[in-house]
Amino acid sequence: MRYVELPRTAPAGAALQAPLTPALIAALCRRAFGPQADVVDVEQLHSGRFNTTYRIRLRAGYQVILRLAPPASAHLFEHERWLLRRECAVHDSLAGAAVQVPRLLFKDFSGDLVSRDYVFLEHCKGQLWEELQGSFTPQENEVLWGQLGGLVRAIHCIQGSAYGLPQPMASVDCWSKAVLGDIDGLIGDLDRLGLELAGARAFRALVVRNRQVLDHCGPPRLLHGDLWPKNILVDRIGGMPVITGLLDGERARWGDPEAEWIFGFLDIPPAFWSTYGRDLSDGALGHDAQCRRLIYNGRGALQLTLEAWRWGLDDGFARRLLVEAMTGLEAMLSIRRQLAEAA
Repeated sequence: MRYVELPRTAPAGAALQAPLTPALIAALCRRAFGPQADVVDVEQLHSGRFNTTYRIRLRAGYQVILRLAPPASAHLFEHERWLLRRECAVHDSLAGAAVQVPRLLFKDFSGDLVSRDYVFLEHCKGQLWEELQGSFTPQENEVLWGQLGGLVRAIHCIQGSAYGLPQPMASVDCWSKAVLGDIDGLIGDLDRLGLELAGARAFRALVVRNRQVLDHCGPPRLLHGDLWPKNILVDRIGGMPVITGLLDGERARWGDPEAEWIFGFLDIPPAFWSTYGRDLSDGALGHDAQCRRLIYNGRGALQLTLEAWRWGLDDGFARRLLVEAMTGLEAMLSIRRQLAEAA
């Protein structure tokens, strides 16, 4: 067996990934694919920073992907609990919406062979779009954005029965409860780390005062939660780039499609919106949708503050984003008061 382990230096508090021995990887393959499963080649992949991921070639002639949750010693935030289990809970819904979602081949949450959740997934052809983006022409990248818009639309068409995170997390009966639950979890993590909380608590108070706009979002729809070029595989087929894989659905949830974080944090070109079916860029939003976007951006700012702590980064951008969200929400409240007084 050829075995390639990727050297990593994890910042303080990160310790999310932990490699396995070749013998243990072979044992997991036998558990998943039978006693005759013979591992030929193992390569740890460098793309993600949360799960430990391997590309494995079996002697039978096919490749699979092994993903393992962080070890028990890892410091996890509240919103990171049971990510692989949550992904498995919505996998059939995601795969039903997009054939580019890799097939789930095997899952094991028993802790028998390794005290970590793990799954085996289909290996999809292609390379990460992020790695190839610079080699494509502007027109080719536009084609890919158009393809992605159609795929995201298909995912958002899947309707659920409740709001919030998939099992084993608890669902709720309205979107505002789900969003406030997210914010409470983030504030709890900030509190445990001893990070400044005044802005976070003031933001939460503003969300409570604006919560009615959250519950105007419509029925719960499926959100992928992490669809950006770092999690999208692309291959050339017939000379043109084609999306061949939608990866890492572990942050999927049921709620408002407008809450996909890419809508507020990425510069998405018109080609995406033309196939998605409606324009959700900042300049195209109505009053309630603008208010929801501010709430989602503020929630994202709290999460970015935690990520900055984890990786030893400057959290200045996150703090500015939170202030912008709070200022915008105050303005929204003022507009609604003026409209009520004029009515």
